[in-house]
Amino acid sequence: HLGPGPAKVEMEVEMDYAVRPIWNVIATIPGTAEPDRLVVLGNHRDAWVYGAVDPNSGTASMLETARGLAAALRAGWKPRRSIILASWDGEEYALLGSTEWVEDRLTSLQANAVAYVNLDSAVTGPDLDVGGVPSLRDLVLEAAADLPEPRRGGTLLDAWRARKQGEWARTEPALPETADRRFELHLNPLGSGSDFTAFLDHAGIASLDFSFEGGYGVYHSIYDSFFWMEKFGDPGFQ
Repeated sequence: HLGPGPAKVEMEVEMDYAVRPIWNVIATIPGTAEPDRLVVLGNHRDAWVYGAVDPNSGTASMLETARGLAAALRAGWKPRRSIILASWDGEEYALLGSTEWVEDRLTSLQANAVAYVNLDSAVTGPDLDVGGVPSLRDLVLEAAADLPEPRRGGTLLDAWRARKQGEWARTEPALPETADRRFELHLNPLGSGSDFTAFLDHAGIASLDFSFEGGYGVYHSIYDSFFWMEKFGDPGFQ
């Protein structure tokens, strides 16, 4: 109810409470030099309603990554370390799919996992933003410098740095830049709320979570649809 005045609503809610299986879908590309060492890329598959952004923009990105890796394998490329692509189930129910998978393999993952890269709401607009542990920052900067910015030209790193430096300049006191006070591009700190949680907070595995961000007012609603993505989130799917 919006606006002044009293309002009463009587609701009758019927919930189907049941215990049912959930399914993680896992694909593994064996490494050649260090097959026991794992790099994991994951995104959940379940959504509140249509989930065009959350999680299907991440799923689309992950499937495109899988397509590219398959083409590279057919051309003779092989990874040094093993790569795992994981489609998690049950994320919206409390990160269940990824958490159970990590807990079931905790000792092995703590010994062998190199990094976990998370996709979730991968696209809500044009602006790259990355969260992660500080030890992976330079790797992310190097990757962003190698990738073109699809709408404005230049590299992703150039666009990302320019936007973050502008935000920094607006929020910092108007003092001259010195050696002790200068802009540096950092990764956002990770907390919880997506499938990196079990990897980072429970298993202690270096993790990343990245997205292209913009105005996203349809989170977890029926309006998180293909129409919204096509018209507002990512016109042209670039």
